[in-house]
Amino acid sequence: MKKIFTMIAVLMVSNVCLRAQTLPDAPDPIWPTKNWNLQSVRVNAFFNIYSPSLVDYESIKGLAKDVKSLSIPGDIDKFNRREDSQQGSIGNFVMIGSVGFSPKNKADNSINRKRTLQLGLGFQDVSTFETAYSINQKIAGTDSSFSRDYFVSGRQKALFLQSAYLFNTDPDKAVNVYAGLGFDLGYSLSSTLIENTNQSYIYTSNDSTNTTFLPNEKTVDAIGLLNVALVVPFGLHARIYKNWGATAEFRYALSSVYALGASSLVRSHFQAGLGVRYTFGKFKDRKPEQELDDL
Repeated sequence: MKKIFTMIAVLMVSNVCLRAQTLPDAPDPIWPTKNWNLQSVRVNAFFNIYSPSLVDYESIKGLAKDVKSLSIPGDIDKFNRREDSQQGSIGNFVMIGSVGFSPKNKADNSINRKRTLQLGLGFQDVSTFETAYSINQKIAGTDSSFSRDYFVSGRQKALFLQSAYLFNTDPDKAVNVYAGLGFDLGYSLSSTLIENTNQSYIYTSNDSTNTTFLPNEKTVDAIGLLNVALVVPFGLHARIYKNWGATAEFRYALSSVYALGASSLVRSHFQAGLGVRYTFGKFKDRKPEQELDDL
C-alpha cells in the first residue's frame, strides 16, 4: 500500500514540476479590475497596395476647389480616355497608434485578456482618384506628329479614427494570433490634384526620328474627402522581452471615399504591416530549468 501511495505522490510531484516548466508568464495586474481594463499600447506601420480609382474629367472638375485653376484642354472631348491606371499599384503609407482594453470576467473578477477592444488614431497618405486622356495628331504637310496628354492624380493626407474588437488565442504564450472586425472613419487633412498637360513632338525624316517631350505639371487644391472603411484585421503577436512584443498584421478593408458634392468610390484592398506592442502588467520571471529539475 505504501508503494502505491509513494508512486502516486511521485507522479503528482512530477506533474507539478512539468507544469511549472511549461507554465507561461502571465502578467500580474497592476491596478484593480474594472469593466474595461487597459492592457496594451502599440504602434503599427502599414503599406496599402492598390491602384487609384479611374474617373472622367467631369468628375475631376468636381474635386477641385476652384475649377478655373484647372487647365483642362478646350478640345478634351476629342481626346481618348485611358481605361487603365498610369500609376499602377501604389504603396500608400499608413501609421496607427492604438490602445487595447480587455473586458472584466464577472465570474471570477478576472480580466479576459482573450478579448480586446482596440481604439486608435491613424495617419494615411493615399492616392484616390485618377484620370488620363491623350490624343495624337499629324502635323499638316509633314511626316511629323505630336501628342498631348491630360493626366490628373488626386492624393490626400488623411487622419482617421480606428476601432476593432479582437479575439486572441492564449495571450500568455510567447506567440499568439488574433483576428477581429473593425471600423475606420477619417477625413483628409489636405487634398490635392496633380495635373499634367504634357506634349510630345515626333519629327520624322528620311533617315531618323526624333522626339521632344515637354512636361507641364501643377498642383491644384482639392475639396476634402471623407473616408469610411469596414476592416477585418488578423495577425500575430510575439513577446520579445517581458512586456515588449512585435506584431505582424494584415488588414482587409472595404472602404468608401466620399468627395462631398462630387465623386465617390468603393473598393476593397489589403494592408500589411509591422508594429511594436507594450503589454501592461508585471510579468513573472521563469525559473531556470536546473532549479525546476532540483524540485
